[in-house]
Amino acid sequence: MASLGLTPFKAAVAFEIMANLISLPSLLINPDHGLSFLVRGPAQITPATRTLAQWFGGLVAGLTVPLVLSYASPAPGPAGDAQRGFRRATYLALAGPEVAFVAIMGGAWLKGADVGMTETALLGGAINMTAFLVLRSVFLFWKPHLLEERDDKKTA
Repeated sequence: MASLGLTPFKAAVAFEIMANLISLPSLLINPDHGLSFLVRGPAQITPATRTLAQWFGGLVAGLTVPLVLSYASPAPGPAGDAQRGFRRATYLALAGPEVAFVAIMGGAWLKGADVGMTETALLGGAINMTAFLVLRSVFLFWKPHLLEERDDKKTA
């Protein structure tokens, strides 16, 4: 997984940052475009849904900042404790809303409830958030040493 010379953690964070940045123009600048993939029909794109999409875009932008700040490699030894702690805190803080999204979107999909979103959007959103939760769990609980990895080059 250490593609492009990145540690597994840095590769995961870089992917998530890019995914967030790619979604921002559609959410912030042209919410009608983003909403067209989510809602059942154009009648459900209202001033309120446009505003909520932009608010969500603002949240995505805001939550991308700690990811960007987590990208830097921790210094060796105790000097890097703050960065390692920041990485853990970032991943824990992002997991909370993801659990909520999985419960809300997955629950609506399972019930078949008419919440105005397409089944594809509900299921896709729940699967997407579940994938990020699994990835966070790997770094936080299963292989926490990967969260602390540095991308130092070894010299021969």
